[in-house]
Amino acid sequence: LGLTPQAETVALAERVQRERPAPAAGPLGTARLEARLPMVGRARDLARLLDSAERCRQEHRAMTMMLEGDAGTGKTRLLQEVLERLRLDGATVAAVRSVEADRREPWSGIRALARGGLLDAKGLAGAPGPALAAFAAEFPEWAERFEGAVNATPLPAGRALAELLRSGAEEQPIFLAVDDAEFLDRESLLALEAVLRDLSRAPVGVLLGTPGPAASPMLDQLRAR
Repeated sequence: LGLTPQAETVALAERVQRERPAPAAGPLGTARLEARLPMVGRARDLARLLDSAERCRQEHRAMTMMLEGDAGTGKTRLLQEVLERLRLDGATVAAVRSVEADRREPWSGIRALARGGLLDAKGLAGAPGPALAAFAAEFPEWAERFEGAVNATPLPAGRALAELLRSGAEEQPIFLAVDDAEFLDRESLLALEAVLRDLSRAPVGVLLGTPGPAASPMLDQLRAR
């Protein structure tokens, strides 16, 4: 039409261009969500999840969304679709899939989220140095971006995550997703629960994919709360 696109349209186009299929393997015994498969018959579930995510964004309150279903029922595909919509809408998304070995490695889930997209959050530069140091001391990509934090005394991983989310969510909503969350290590799951408590008035969402009730006693406790 010979018109100059508005800034929001340009930003959306850039986000679409950046979207690529996630690599099959991720760090720390996790796998990122695989390439998309066709999604059939899940429009109602998708609408419910996106409505919850929108309330999280608009009302600035932390929220947990649990996707429950047996293997082969399309739970992972539904989660992929939700996360892609959130990315295109301008949110930061960090996503991982847990495996059974993660249960035996404390903080493996939080470390995987740190490498699963959290670094893309725009507001991280405003986080305290010790929070940045928790991951800059371990991961080259964090050290490269936050060189000044490398020499700081790092916070424990759980506290560091909370401070990073607090700063990042001031710029844009942040959603953390863990598929096969029944394999998440105890420390990481407790840290996510603490984040939901401490950042209750921030646009932070946690999406957990599980086989359903009885898959994990700790997840059952979180569901009850």
